Amino acid sequence: MGRTRPAFEIAPARATVKALLLETAGPPGTVGIGDRWYYSPALAAERAAAGVRFLTPYLPTSTEPDPARAAMLAASRYRFETVNGQLADRYHAKRKWA
Repeated sequence: MGRTRPAFEIAPARATVKALLLETAGPPGTVGIGDRWYYSPALAAERAAAGVRFLTPYLPTSTEPDPARAAMLAASRYRFETVNGQLADRYHAKRKWA
C-alpha cells in the first residue's frame, strides 16, 4: 500500500509560500492551481520535473497571452476557496487571516 497524503499540513509562520509549495505539492500526475503571485517559470519547471502540472496566470496582467485561461483559473480558485470557507464554518475550524 502506498503512502497517503495528510488531510492538512502545518507550516512555519516565516516560511515563504513558494518554498512551501515545493514541499507540499501533490504526487506525480496531479495538477495545482495558484494565483498570479505564484507565477514563476522556474517553479513551474521544477514541479513539472516532479510530474506535477502547476497552473498560474501570468504575473504582469498586461502580458497575459490567454485571458480566457486566466479567467478560468481565477474562477476555479474562487470555487475552491468558497468551499473551503463553507467547510470551515460548518466544522467550526479556526481561521487565521494574514
